[in-house]
Amino acid sequence: MSLDSYCMPVTYRCNWFCSYCIVDTHNKPDIPFDQVLEKARNAPIGSKVSLTGGEPGILKANQLREIISILRDRNCKVQINSNGTIFKKPQIVDLVDSILYHVSEDLDINTKVVKKYKDKTTFTVVVTDSNIERLPAFLDKHNDIDIKIQADQDASYSTRIKLFREYRDHIEADTLAVIDVKEYQKKTIKL
Repeated sequence: MSLDSYCMPVTYRCNWFCSYCIVDTHNKPDIPFDQVLEKARNAPIGSKVSLTGGEPGILKANQLREIISILRDRNCKVQINSNGTIFKKPQIVDLVDSILYHVSEDLDINTKVVKKYKDKTTFTVVVTDSNIERLPAFLDKHNDIDIKIQADQDASYSTRIKLFREYRDHIEADTLAVIDVKEYQKKTIKL
């Protein structure tokens, strides 16, 4: 039996300013906490709920505990999507089933990647037209973990094709879905 999956934004505040942010968090008013709790109370029983944002790790630990407690009472699996801020609250990390960890804003090789919770963490990066050249060095530096790659929603076709050709084993499914296979085949034949 598979679980239905839902994303539940818990805040629009974020400590990063990613140019590719699909939520546009810095231009929205924050979500009132009572609305977040109401969404948690209405989560489908037995579903998988991803707490998203903004950056959920910005919320206070007692707020996150309350949200997670409500979801657990509904027999939900809980995931947190975080840029790593959540790791500053290990008591919360212990309460969730999994973490989707966006490890770097811009593939800076000096980014500190938290690897302590490997058993429950999926590591991911977003590749853009402007950071794709830093990807090989970033992956090489962190070759002890499997980092999944997502293409920025505005990434060029050539960036997507490069990811497909060179990093197929790391690509997230939604990135592959954006590549039109027939169009790729046509362009490959012409090369």
